[in-house]
Amino acid sequence: MALSKEVYQEFEAIVGAENISDDPALLDSYRYLLCQTSNHLGPFYNTFTPRGEAVLMPGSTEEVQAIVKVCNKYKIKVKASTTFWGAWAILPMTIPYSWI
Repeated sequence: MALSKEVYQEFEAIVGAENISDDPALLDSYRYLLCQTSNHLGPFYNTFTPRGEAVLMPGSTEEVQAIVKVCNKYKIKVKASTTFWGAWAILPMTIPYSWI
């Protein structure tokens, strides 16, 4: 389910147009193999995480807080992430995964 234009514009107002994207190529770069998080996934060993609907790159704590408020307002799930350099570096910020 894609983000509505209204929600996307709210996020854009928070982080600026240069710090948000819904480009599929960029979204795929934030996916990772589930096997990186567990050695006990069995048949899901080669499964990637779902593609997010947008990537936001907040520049401050205040922007992160505003993003989370918008997500709560629209009941959007959030997956925070880093550069994925390292096995436990699964914490810019991938927003959101709306698994409905």
